[in-house]
Parts: sequence; C-alpha cells; structure tokens
Amino acid sequence: MTAERPTVARLEDARQYAERIRRIAPSGDAALSERDVFAIRYCLAVIGEALDKVPETLLANEPEIPWRRVIALRHRLVHG
Repeated sequence: MTAERPTVARLEDARQYAERIRRIAPSGDAALSERDVFAIRYCLAVIGEALDKVPETLLANEPEIPWRRVIALRHRLVHG
C-alpha cells in the first residue's frame, strides 16, 4: 500500500496544473487546437483529482472558490 501524499503536495499539484492551463490557453480570441483541448482537459482532471483529496475544512477557508464544482468537472471529464 502506498502512503497518502500530503495535502500541501496535492494543493501544489493543483496550482502547477492550473499554471500549465494558463500557458496553453491562448489570450484573446485565438482558437485552441485539438491537442491543446486535450491537454487542458487532462490538466483539469488532475486538478480535480488533487482537490478531491484535500480536506473540506481546508477548502472552506477559501469559500469564494467553487472547489466542489472543480471536482465535479473532473468527474464529468473522466467518467463521461
């Protein structure tokens, strides 16, 4: 059995993948390539997976961020 990753590591994963999305997504009205769309979907799935393992008590400290919606998006992307 593998050890659980620390919460801080999960939050860092979410931050890093959000930054990757920022770098992939073009600014302005530029269209996304199919490759970019798949890359962004993957990043969103990783973010949602990481946040799903963060304790609710910690997420509650930032109530303006729609944490549950981000996690739900991951479930929709992965499970259809």
